[in-house]
Amino acid sequence: MCSWPTAKGGDLYEFVRGVTFPKDVASTTSSCTRIGILRAGNLEWGRILLDDLVYVPSEYVKSEQMLRPGDLVLAMSSGSATVVGKAAPVTNPLPSMAFGAFCGVIRPKREEHVPWLTWYFQSPLYRSWLREVSSGTNINNLKGSSFLELEIPLPPVEEQRRIIGRLVEMMERTRRARAALSGIPQEGQSLITNILYSAVSGDLTRDWRLQHPGHSVAPRRLTQASTSHESEYFRPAWELPSSWVFISAREAGEVQLGRQRAPKYHLGENMRPYLRTANVFEDRIDTSDVLSMQFGDKDFETYRLKHGDILLNEGQSRELVGRPAMYRGELPDVCFQNTLVRFRSSEDVIPEYALLVFRYYLRSGRFQRLAQWSTNIAHLGAGRFAQIEFPLPPMAEQKEIVSRAHGQLDKTHTLLRSVSELGRELTLLESSVLKTVFQGPLP
Repeated sequence: MCSWPTAKGGDLYEFVRGVTFPKDVASTTSSCTRIGILRAGNLEWGRILLDDLVYVPSEYVKSEQMLRPGDLVLAMSSGSATVVGKAAPVTNPLPSMAFGAFCGVIRPKREEHVPWLTWYFQSPLYRSWLREVSSGTNINNLKGSSFLELEIPLPPVEEQRRIIGRLVEMMERTRRARAALSGIPQEGQSLITNILYSAVSGDLTRDWRLQHPGHSVAPRRLTQASTSHESEYFRPAWELPSSWVFISAREAGEVQLGRQRAPKYHLGENMRPYLRTANVFEDRIDTSDVLSMQFGDKDFETYRLKHGDILLNEGQSRELVGRPAMYRGELPDVCFQNTLVRFRSSEDVIPEYALLVFRYYLRSGRFQRLAQWSTNIAHLGAGRFAQIEFPLPPMAEQKEIVSRAHGQLDKTHTLLRSVSELGRELTLLESSVLKTVFQGPLP
């Protein structure tokens, strides 16, 4: 229960409804006779986005619907419960602009109340009220009358100023902390890519080879000339250590495209779960949404996954084509669809090492260069993938690479999780500060 005196919203501000206009008069092109219209999608908590505006002829806009400094723009209606109720202040001069019918504006009657109301409409107290008053079945709606009846905690103006000063100071501290953390995730991803390159180029185990010369000899059959070099898809991009050799993915393991989905497989006595592109992320298989189709005994044996199989996205957006993950028994007796390519390592290749290679190819753009386009989808192609170069070290060195790479990757992921957790803690801290401010006097 808030210990501040309260006032009704209608005593503190006016509520202005948004512009209504026929769809056929709206345009994405601005002109001197048209006015930009903010919509619910242009609002973030505390921030107005000026992307994807529509413009309508000025005769549809009333003077009170033009945005003014000090206004608070509200998302009044949205198909998403996470959007409705978002409030964003008009703090900086904006181009000549109004707001649409799915938005509303709170316009404070007294200028000295603007800072207090701006922060209140970001607070947990306001968001708690939102959950109580939003209604609708397929769409979430708010009523302007509800905002006029809203009871808002209201200390004296001098106390408001003191509290807002403290609040701004605390928020600035969290802002600086968030800014210090902001570059770490990107740097962490770059570090992961560098670790993968170091692993598959031989840099990671350079010292190991010097200390273990007896284990740094490639099997004789792999040192022989390979027809892979004649393939247009076989393009080594770096020089390997002398004990390594480039072979093709086909020589490194078995490559197979999954089974095509067809109406005749939708029903049957042997329905089996299968994985598709939506289940395969980088180094992670998501089994939260797995479909099933009919697999006879022969097909089941052909397409059944085994522990250590690597699945790669065959058809994807250009930047995600070839995204690989290892099947580690997450779901028993599961098969795979033809939107995926399966790589099953030969006896000369450790599956975990192969995954490092393919993760590097994803991140370095090698799979993008290999893929071909069909409409707006990039296709890896099982045949092309089978001919791609594969850097192969001796078995003993593969084991060392996997051990070292996993150790470094684990440390990097731990760091990134810690940064993510710190970000969440900063958000909770900001929420806690706002909650404390609007529940009663600060010392």
